[in-house]
Amino acid sequence: MLKYIKLFIYSCIFCVLANLIMGVGGAALIYISKGHFYYPFHQVIRAISFGVIAGSAITLAAISFKLIDTFKIKKTLNIPHSFLDGILQICQTHTPTR
Repeated sequence: MLKYIKLFIYSCIFCVLANLIMGVGGAALIYISKGHFYYPFHQVIRAISFGVIAGSAITLAAISFKLIDTFKIKKTLNIPHSFLDGILQICQTHTPTR
């Protein structure tokens, strides 16, 4: 669980910084063409909100892929999904023959 919290924090920070850097790149292009540096405050708020949304999506995708892999492994190894399924499977394989 702790690794997913770390992943969430790191991915949010990365996405926020990536959005801020892209905004600075756009502001640099405006500076080159018009001669003034324009980087409004709402661009910073947008970068933070989009970064948190993207970081959440990255974390959710990682959790989903991990769960899909876990269920695929259980399916290929025939591991029972519940306790009762396990008992039924053991009883069926270990029935005495007459």
